[in-house]
Amino acid sequence: MIRMLFVDDEPRLLSAMQNRLRRQREVWDMRFADSPAAALDELARVPADVVVTDQNMPGMRGTELLEQVRADHPQALRVLLSGQCDGAGVSDGLRLAHQYLVKPCNVDDLVATVNHLMSLRSSFASPHMQRVIHAVDRLPTPKAVFQELSAALADPDADLKKIAAIIERDPGLSLKLLKLANSAFYASTPVSQVLKAVQRLGLSLVRSAVTYAQLAGSLEASLPGCAGLVEQLQQRALLVGKVAAKLVSGEAVPRAYLAGLLHDVGGLVLLVSLPEHREALFTGVPWAFERAAREKQLLGFTHADVGAYLLGTWGLSASLVRAVASQHAPERASDAPFDAAGAVHVAQRLAMEEGSKDLKSGPKRADYDFEYLTACGQSLPALTERAFGRDTQ
Repeated sequence: MIRMLFVDDEPRLLSAMQNRLRRQREVWDMRFADSPAAALDELARVPADVVVTDQNMPGMRGTELLEQVRADHPQALRVLLSGQCDGAGVSDGLRLAHQYLVKPCNVDDLVATVNHLMSLRSSFASPHMQRVIHAVDRLPTPKAVFQELSAALADPDADLKKIAAIIERDPGLSLKLLKLANSAFYASTPVSQVLKAVQRLGLSLVRSAVTYAQLAGSLEASLPGCAGLVEQLQQRALLVGKVAAKLVSGEAVPRAYLAGLLHDVGGLVLLVSLPEHREALFTGVPWAFERAAREKQLLGFTHADVGAYLLGTWGLSASLVRAVASQHAPERASDAPFDAAGAVHVAQRLAMEEGSKDLKSGPKRADYDFEYLTACGQSLPALTERAFGRDTQ
């Protein structure tokens, strides 16, 4: 049974929630706490799989409770219920909650959210990986991106396309904006493009999100001595996204671009969360598909698993989650014969070849999944031609 802990300081609302969730009693082991302090006592007594808390409570707000839960019980999934919709409040809630739901919350929405989160957990079952992910509340962003973006946002005649293009240079900030745009407060239909996320949120909320990211701490403070490494990883992600977008057509283009942009966001999480393994994983700054073998051997999971789980818990589309999860084994993704996962799989290797002065130092031909490409009716020369206007022999 899923161990659920509900927290609200109003006994009437807790009782109403309990009655509305009666049908879940066969699958949920539910406890109800009338204060954050009582909730922490309950968690110390018996851990919970999911903590669902109201935001506005006296003494300790829901976000403060979730911050404590994240520190003491990092494997617990965190859901925040709130009627607050100002930029700063939503941004802070999204930082600490895996899912942010509007209050009053529809029971069916809550059940669907919990089932989705638990499904992701069962798909990515490594407790070590879950601890790594749930301990992260932000990803590193180079100062240069902040400075350029802040200047663009300060312009009274700001161009949304220009702002989106700057944001797209940083996978972490892109992910934050997409998470916000797909949250319950703003999502009518899912968006998977940064420009559409910016258009949906508006400049005021984008400014708030960027300001929060700046206040969260500089890159130098969180990753001393790693600024160059982060910059290189993020430049590669941008390149892979651009190449992946050229390998598909039609409606698949934005999904392939975003999957490429975010394909190594799990690598950034590992960089932040596992300093003790930084040298083993990142020495020589290997490309993501090369590093995956090191990660699997050392950790038992890869950046693809981490990235997919992170995207899923933050509410991004199932097709994007599958594309990131399957980037090294694209036959696992079944959206289409050749979809975003296949495009990212090929784009990583083509981007490495393009960046190499001597193509012989690029990836080995065995690194490509030729069986998958053949099954999709694709050939490497044709894909290379599509990406760069030439093929490689």
